[in-house]
Amino acid sequence: MLAGFVVIAAGSAFAEPSALRWRVVPVNSGGEPLRAVALDAQSGRVAVGHQRGAFTGGPAGVFDVALGSAAVRDLVYVAAGASAERVLIAATDRGLYRVDARGRRGPGAPGPGAASRDALRLAESGGSVAVATSGGAFATHDTHVWRRLSSVLPSGPITAIALRTQPGAETAPPGARAFECWAVIESQLWRVRATAGAHSAAVPRAERITLPFAPGEAGPVDIRLDLPGAATVFLYPRVLAISQAEDDEGAPALRKFTLVRPALPPQAQAVRIDYALDRYWLATDRGLFEAAHLAGPWRRAAAPAGSSPVFALAGDARRLYAASDGKLLLAEPSGWSAPTSARSVSRTATNARESPARGVLAEPDIAVIHSAAIRHLGLSRRRLVDRQRRVRRQGWLPVVSVRASYDRERIDATETDQAFVSGATRHLVDRDHDRSSAYDVGITAAWDLGDVVYEPEEIDVSREERAVLALRDDVLDEITQLYFERRRILEELAGVAPREAHAAERLRLRADELASGIDAWTGGWWSRNAPRLASTAKQTGPDPRIHKENGT
Repeated sequence: MLAGFVVIAAGSAFAEPSALRWRVVPVNSGGEPLRAVALDAQSGRVAVGHQRGAFTGGPAGVFDVALGSAAVRDLVYVAAGASAERVLIAATDRGLYRVDARGRRGPGAPGPGAASRDALRLAESGGSVAVATSGGAFATHDTHVWRRLSSVLPSGPITAIALRTQPGAETAPPGARAFECWAVIESQLWRVRATAGAHSAAVPRAERITLPFAPGEAGPVDIRLDLPGAATVFLYPRVLAISQAEDDEGAPALRKFTLVRPALPPQAQAVRIDYALDRYWLATDRGLFEAAHLAGPWRRAAAPAGSSPVFALAGDARRLYAASDGKLLLAEPSGWSAPTSARSVSRTATNARESPARGVLAEPDIAVIHSAAIRHLGLSRRRLVDRQRRVRRQGWLPVVSVRASYDRERIDATETDQAFVSGATRHLVDRDHDRSSAYDVGITAAWDLGDVVYEPEEIDVSREERAVLALRDDVLDEITQLYFERRRILEELAGVAPREAHAAERLRLRADELASGIDAWTGGWWSRNAPRLASTAKQTGPDPRIHKENGT
């Protein structure tokens, strides 16, 4: 039965693709590992999710909270019905959320019961979305109404799901779409095929698929039906099963599979596979791997993605986002070389200010912009040093205790006696009233001299310092990317011919977008110290306010 299979192990030869540059996109995740990422290829917006919610942001890297108080497992952008409005679908432990430009709708369960509210994975194709939950699989074709895929499918948790849609057959009603959904339920592979549409009521057909090979794995962790060069790809923790052809009913030709075993690190487990930037990507808990072909060879991606655990991928022909352990990584084609030292950065900025005839902006140095951002965000080194100094001094400070007491005493006594005097009995009464009060105030100072040698709170301060420094590095890296990308846009704008008005306007808008990103990171400092575009700047020399910021 296995005679028709080809088993390939990733080798050493690798056709060098076009160079890429990786950078960290600052996301205020609080150090939480990012578990989901989605990219809207039309607008360039990206969404990321972790255990406490989701964020959405634009190409400039400024993110806003889109969802809170829910553990996000998966995200997908989809066109909502006939309006083609792009909405974000979030699969969380509290149900499904539908996030559009006007805010959040939800949570909502695709089906009855608490298990259906526990959403695990999402799959999108042609405007339709399928969701895998702990209570079965559901699908929607308008992002509003969800229906169970098939009553034949088991109701257990679904660990992987994939969706493929295409126009309906000639016998299908007008506007109907044929869809095919694959799901892994308790390590078993199932396929559902049906026709969906406004005038269609076809009963879905569900069948269990048994693949004629045993890769030694529990079951596929990811299924892709849209990767170039393959009809179906089943991703196991350490094996790729690739089908290059389909049978007459659209299922993968089960006897024509290629098994690929990438050379992964020991104990590494693959979680997702994707295609972007003209190459294939394999996300594992030991780093990101890339290959020019599905059959390999696979090699480790460049740092930092190659050395960081990656849990989700989203990309297109121009970029790739990787959700990693506490950070969002972005890969783009490398078409520029940043200055290698502060001196070269300063020289570049100085030359730019000295050539207003070319239309280059008279603007602050990158180091000045970094300082403005650090001041605005409160990430200065001085604050960290002051905090450390106060903690070290804490051991010399005594623990002061103040004690005060007030005592009041009252004694009332009565004594009676009898006396027989001169033939008569006399009754004698003696009464005594005693009043007293006392006040006591004490102050005690105690020193624990052991804290002078080792202060326990130094550990907390050191941990917070590392987090602040990591955040500061991410912010400065993002500002650097925005700054030099904008300068490249302005250089290109300076060389545009006067007759190319449309191209010039497009470049101005892009420069405005990048300038807005810098302005946001610096709290409005940029807009107060530099014009937006060289074409609108009338000054012929450096802005005197810039010299004031530089201290000259």
